[in-house]
Amino acid sequence: PPGDGAFACTRRGELRISPPVGFVWSDEGLKMDPDESVRRTVQLILDRFAIEPSAGAVVRWARSNNILFPTRVIPAAEGSDVEWKPLGASRVFELLHNPAYAGVYVYGRRRERKVIVGKEIRRVRSPGTNVDDWSVRIENAHVGYISWETYLSNQEKLRQNRARMIGGASGAPREGPALLCGLLLCGRCDRRMRT
Repeated sequence: PPGDGAFACTRRGELRISPPVGFVWSDEGLKMDPDESVRRTVQLILDRFAIEPSAGAVVRWARSNNILFPTRVIPAAEGSDVEWKPLGASRVFELLHNPAYAGVYVYGRRRERKVIVGKEIRRVRSPGTNVDDWSVRIENAHVGYISWETYLSNQEKLRQNRARMIGGASGAPREGPALLCGLLLCGRCDRRMRT
């Protein structure tokens, strides 16, 4: 955690943490990237998630359409170079989980605690999914690509997709009258088909 002075900056939304793709720091604070192609690509991916059933489907769509995703060379500032790379799943999840895209300044999403494992003390981070547990959350801190409501609905969609995968719905049953059920994928939405 930052020192007292740095934490006071976070409470005011002034601590300059590394900005996500699509944003740069300026004298006025965090603002949208001045490069229109960067902004349009970020917006395109966020909009596409509303259409596709999952983050993986967004990646497949981007790859099938040869859409490259921007990455600013560190430090991200106006005039720094942009590299264009194929979109990967980790980048999509990073984009969807980051509240900065909803115009929200956040610090302390993942709380860290110490636990004893065997004879060692280890640091364990929480996933940071509960917005009420974040140390600092300032809504409308800067211009965003999506609304706060859209961000929250995206989180719910990701949670439901994860629950489907963990809950055993990701494969076919081992026995019973419908042995092949769940192996066929829909060509349009990429969901598993059922009888």
